[in-house]
Amino acid sequence: MKTILMMALTSATLVVSGCATSHSHATVWEYKIVYGVSAQALVEKINKEAAEGWVLASVSGFDFAVMKRPKKAE
Repeated sequence: MKTILMMALTSATLVVSGCATSHSHATVWEYKIVYGVSAQALVEKINKEAAEGWVLASVSGFDFAVMKRPKKAE
C-alpha cells in the first residue's frame, strides 16, 4: 500500500511540475529550399548550406531539400 501511495504522489508531483514549466523558449526556425539536378548536385548544395548552419529537415528524391536553422534575433 505504501508503494502505491508513493508512486501516486510521485506521479502527481511530476505532472504538476511539468505543467508549471514555461514553453516560451521554443526555437523559432527559418527555412530554405535547395534544388539539385542530380543526387550529387543536391548533396553538394546540402553540404554547402550545412557549413553555414543550416540543418536538413526534409528531402524529396533528388529534386529538392528543405533546410532549417534557428532564426536569428532581429
